[in-house]
Amino acid sequence: MNKKGQKNVLSNYFSVPTDYTESDPPYVVRPVRHFGGREFHIAENRDEVLQIGNRLGQFYASELFTRDKEYRHIFVGGKHIVTLFKKVNEDTPQNQPWNHSFNSTFMTVTREVNDKLKQTSFYDSVGNFLEDYPLDIVAFDTAWRKRGNQYVVFECNIAPNITIGRTIEVVVERLKEIRNVDG
Repeated sequence: MNKKGQKNVLSNYFSVPTDYTESDPPYVVRPVRHFGGREFHIAENRDEVLQIGNRLGQFYASELFTRDKEYRHIFVGGKHIVTLFKKVNEDTPQNQPWNHSFNSTFMTVTREVNDKLKQTSFYDSVGNFLEDYPLDIVAFDTAWRKRGNQYVVFECNIAPNITIGRTIEVVVERLKEIRNVDG
């Protein structure tokens, strides 16, 4: 499934960025198939969205909003395994992707449920999503939208890149714990 289709599915479970046709500029414009922050474009109006979209071929566009923090939440077998915090360079502007292309990195922060998200419907929604789409491993990329003070799910990754040594250790530790608990 491409990213546009994924966003439509995710919107049945989570708060997702608002489609450009229903929000004010600026907008993020992406090809429906992308990875690693490549092909991340900013449009200042709807005409620009269409101009960029015509160059990309199949595309989707949504609001660009001011975010506070970004996280990746990894689940294995339906259980929360680890949360990664996206460490962003101080000089990375809001209108750029916070990803490896712009020297952002993930830091393993916890295997515990993030307190802020615990006060939302996020974890219940993950459970509902995984009932309908049973995945062995999945990572949800989230951010805090400053306006409205709410979480937003950007996407889910069914093959998340787990290369940080400490993250691998935590995933292995949690899998051992789960295996021992579940027998």
